[in-house]
Amino acid sequence: MLFYTLILFSTKFILNGWAYSDALINYSEGFIRRGLLGEIILNIHSLTNFKLPKIHAYIFIIFTCFNIILYILILKNFSKIKFIYLFLLFNPLLLFFPLNDTGGYLRKEIIMLTLMLYHCYICNNFHCYKINLRKYLLILNIIIIPGIIINTLMHDIQLFLVPFHFFLTINIINKNFNFFDFKDYYNKKNLAVIPYFFTFFPLFLFIFFPTSLDKIILIQKNLSSIDSEFLLLPMHHTSTSFFSAAINNTNFMFSVDKFGTYKHLLNYFLLLIISVGSIYFIFNKILKNDIKIYNHYFVFLSIFPVFLLFFIGRD
Repeated sequence: MLFYTLILFSTKFILNGWAYSDALINYSEGFIRRGLLGEIILNIHSLTNFKLPKIHAYIFIIFTCFNIILYILILKNFSKIKFIYLFLLFNPLLLFFPLNDTGGYLRKEIIMLTLMLYHCYICNNFHCYKINLRKYLLILNIIIIPGIIINTLMHDIQLFLVPFHFFLTINIINKNFNFFDFKDYYNKKNLAVIPYFFTFFPLFLFIFFPTSLDKIILIQKNLSSIDSEFLLLPMHHTSTSFFSAAINNTNFMFSVDKFGTYKHLLNYFLLLIISVGSIYFIFNKILKNDIKIYNHYFVFLSIFPVFLLFFIGRD
């Protein structure tokens, strides 16, 4: 119910113009980076004649609801302490982040979060002996791996989150895996991670099928006949290659611009220490008898690529 007002407003107004415009990038002029979601939205529009902003809003309402349900199911599985349950449930940096900053709502990252939460939920069920290894591997190959590829075609930032899923899988197939023991790399159990190589397939598409600015302009002309409320700038960003965009944004973070100054990095780092530190303390001190955590350092290895977003994702 706390999300009701935000959800209601999103069906009547465009709350996040940047996210809305980014979501409309499509394949009308051929393959383009981040174009899959826009293609889906336009196909729904052609079949139903619903307005584009409503389709965009309802897609994210559905995924937001999935996230809430998955989040609560995960918490219920391991937290018997009401204080901890409420702390994690109402933490402003977690599930409630979109309520504190509507700029974080209706973004493609919400769909990536759905896949992350679902993978966590499945792994939790495995460790609780609710599903076996065979069922987990089936879910991995028909949902998780294809889900990563689909999300990457919607937004290339998904590539930075592949290690998160990878290390979850390692903990399932070989919980005694030692990252620093090279003999462990030859364990036949580890063959189950081979499908993760396919998750980098979109990266090759980005490299071999770069997007020209002319193509972006044609896409914008096509969209203007349907809805003229979108912004031009989010679409222009896709005309820059994946690697060039990463380098340009990193340079911007260290520029003298008030939005890009490196001084913000200290603030980000302190907020990260507070948020991750509190959760790490809860899991290792308060919940240590209620939940079994294997390979603690995997947690840090899985989120290491996210640190790169401190430089790239300046917003």
